Amino acid sequence: MGIGKRIDVKKIFINFIEIARKDGVLALEEEINRIKHPFLAKGIKLVVDGSDPRTIEEILWEASEEQEANELLSGKILDTAGGFSPTVGIIGTVLGLVHVLENLGAGTQALGEGIATAFIATFYGIAFANLIFLPLGNKLKSYAKEMSKERQAIIRGVVSLQAGENRRILIERMEPFL
Repeated sequence: MGIGKRIDVKKIFINFIEIARKDGVLALEEEINRIKHPFLAKGIKLVVDGSDPRTIEEILWEASEEQEANELLSGKILDTAGGFSPTVGIIGTVLGLVHVLENLGAGTQALGEGIATAFIATFYGIAFANLIFLPLGNKLKSYAKEMSKERQAIIRGVVSLQAGENRRILIERMEPFL
């Protein structure tokens, strides 16, 4: 599932609960191939296989935590890049100033241009950190949290479906995460 692709979890589970009530939980096996969300498909497979509700919840919980950790990793990498970016810019400035000092006899105009060019590295470092790396890192971490909540709703829905609970209870269990 890519960024921006959201599924209507509540609608899907309402459909599943109707199928399960009418034709039994095994009828959901036909739906598995149509499910494009791998986490949801995994949960429904576990229900169809007749797994214990506690086992289903544990398996899905562990898978969700692992997936969230992987999703958060990208955000952390960008945060780290955002932290180092100004430092790299300062290093570039220092190297540029060293070059300027090597050419002190070149005249005041050349010195001014060299110093200005050297300070551009600091600007780039700060700009990349604050305009690219840190905002993208925050966006990816926010996405990871949203997807984690969606997976929690799926876990609640799968367990409720497996327990044969009614539509209202299913929605109540899922609602805090949607």
